[in-house]
Formats: sequence, C-alpha cells, structure tokens
Amino acid sequence: MFTMKKIFSFFILIAFASSCASVKIIKEETAPGVDLSAYKSYNYYSFHAAGDTTPRKTDQRISQIKKAISNELNQKGYVFSANNPDFLVNISINVKQDVQTREKTPITDPQVHVGQPNYTYNPNDVVVGYYKTGMMQVDIVDAKNKTLVWQNISDGVLADKESDIDKRLQERFKKVFEHYPASKK
Repeated sequence: MFTMKKIFSFFILIAFASSCASVKIIKEETAPGVDLSAYKSYNYYSFHAAGDTTPRKTDQRISQIKKAISNELNQKGYVFSANNPDFLVNISINVKQDVQTREKTPITDPQVHVGQPNYTYNPNDVVVGYYKTGMMQVDIVDAKNKTLVWQNISDGVLADKESDIDKRLQERFKKVFEHYPASKK
C-alpha cells in the first residue's frame, strides 16, 4: 500500500526527471541541393546572446561553446581554418529562467482546517525550483556565397553548476551534429 511519503517521493521524482530532460532538437534543415560533406574547413562567423545571460561570463561561455562545436566538427573530419574556410558557423542563443512546479493534489497537499471544515480545494501549482533553459540556433553559412546551407535549432536545460557546463555542452552538440555528415576530404 502506498503511503503519503511514497506518493510524495514519486511526484518529486517525476518533477526532477522532467527538469533534467535532454536536449530537444526543434528544427534541423539542409538547403536543397547542398552537399555538406564536400566542405573541408570551417571558422566562426558571429555569436549572439540574448535573454537571461550572465554578462561577466559571456566570453568564457562563447569559448566553451566554440570548443564543443569544434570537437564535433573535428571528429567528423572538418578542420579549423582562420584564413580561407569553406563554411562559417554562426551561433545564437537565448537564455531564460523557468520555474519548476509540481501540481498540488489533495493527497500530497491536504487542506488544513481550523475550526469548521471548509471543503474547497485550491489547485495551484507549488514552486519547487528555478532553472535556466537555452534555445540555441547554429547556422552553417557557405563562406564563398554567404548563403545559409544548414540550420539546427535546439532547446534544453542549462547546467547550473560550473563543473557541469563543458559536459552538458558536449552532450548538446553531439545531438545537434548527430545527423551532420562527415567531410569527404
């Protein structure tokens, strides 16, 4: 038989699991007729950050993001070229703070009665925490023609601990570039 403690623990576990959801790919698109694997080298085009970002750490985050992207591209056979790259990587992020809630139920949050019983129930959600999410757009631009040839938009929960940031970025970009083809060299 379920006790109140077990039921409450179950709801907390569900709330925690949903807050740790992996990266969600919202859109991934390649321009018609483009062979991405024909490219051999890359560089970075620009970086745009908006929303609830931390200005004093922006340069550090940009460096970490570029390192994670470079890691994925290098594994696929592309090489960084400062002078004459085949394509440019354009990055945009939008960070916002979200509220983690759980639904209030009569089982987990029984009504407290003082004096005469009042049988109304207020079903408001209970705030259990705050976290940041980041929507990121990665564009691959043909360096010669300055045309968009590939785009990926992803969304996911951001790491709250400094020690987890690199790991989360690696996981995110592994998923972002999962279907991106390897270079033919």
